[in-house]
Amino acid sequence: MSFITFTLYSLLLLCIAYQTLGNVNLENTSLRAVTKAPSKKPTVAPSKKPTVSPSIKATIIPTKKTTVTPSMKSTVSPTQVPISTSSFKTTPSPTVSPTSKPTIIPTNKPSKLTPTLKPTAAVITGPIVFFSSSQSIITDTTATYSNTLTSMGYSFQYEQDKLFTGGISSTPIGRSNAVVWPQGLHAQAITTGAAIPATVTIFRPDNRPFSILSFTAMLLCNTAATGADFEVAAILQGNDLVNSPFVYGATGYAHNVFTYDTSTSLIGADTYSFTLFCDFALTSITLSL
Repeated sequence: MSFITFTLYSLLLLCIAYQTLGNVNLENTSLRAVTKAPSKKPTVAPSKKPTVSPSIKATIIPTKKTTVTPSMKSTVSPTQVPISTSSFKTTPSPTVSPTSKPTIIPTNKPSKLTPTLKPTAAVITGPIVFFSSSQSIITDTTATYSNTLTSMGYSFQYEQDKLFTGGISSTPIGRSNAVVWPQGLHAQAITTGAAIPATVTIFRPDNRPFSILSFTAMLLCNTAATGADFEVAAILQGNDLVNSPFVYGATGYAHNVFTYDTSTSLIGADTYSFTLFCDFALTSITLSL
């Protein structure tokens, strides 16, 4: 055998020996891995189960039930019930109800007494001279042949020829007033639809008797040719106070003015009615209770 052949043969043996040792080492490592794997399972898994899970269940759950729930029930409910009931029952009964009732009721009663003062303020017993711009008027009614105004507790009803057509058409146009408030009241004789003399009626809405101390009237027509008189009927509770009306001369021409003192004649009635067969104006009158 040559040297080269010997050398190659030696190397081959070395390779075979090295491969055999490598396989032995691999088998040893695999056996070690196999032996280590089962050693971990029995030690780790049973150690975690008995220590972690039972300790949490045993410590957390009983502490919440025993400490929190009984303390809340024992402290909150018994202390709040007596405080709330005693405070609400005592405070509203003595303070709120007695103070509100005596303050509201007496304040309303004086205000209700104000309407009783109105009759005393509106009813003026002393003389009142009509007509003046300072005297407010109220239009009470408008009838077919008359208008009614109220002022200072007295009502004045005066006739108006509202159905007058003027002969132009069948449509009523009425007649204009030569005297209006506060200069006086224009009483017109009715020429269309009825034959009614010019009339002014004075009365009180409360039906109290009163007196006419004086009056002034102006003619709005000519009565010189025929002569005329102002006739004043005094009525008490629907009946004539005297058998015949009071008569005051009214003979003259348009715009003649007549003034009469009636303080001893036109007294004690609740209604007075002035009439003239043609137009006139009541320009002043003094009334008194």
